[in-house]
Amino acid sequence: MSLLETKRCPCGTHFWLPPPLPLLPKTHHFLLLHLTERNERRRIIEGLVGKMMTVKHQLLRKNDIKNKDQE
Repeated sequence: MSLLETKRCPCGTHFWLPPPLPLLPKTHHFLLLHLTERNERRRIIEGLVGKMMTVKHQLLRKNDIKNKDQE
């Protein structure tokens, strides 16, 4: 039995993401705590990282524009 099998969610279609994230509610509706398969988990994580990077990039660009205005 794999680690994922032991972490099967009561809803029966998802597994908990190991390790459980303590700050997030442990409901089977909460997308972040689940994976139905490895690829889905990877896609979710890449999406989140992509969003974070996009925000960071926008902030960096905003700062660059401010710096150019001050010169």
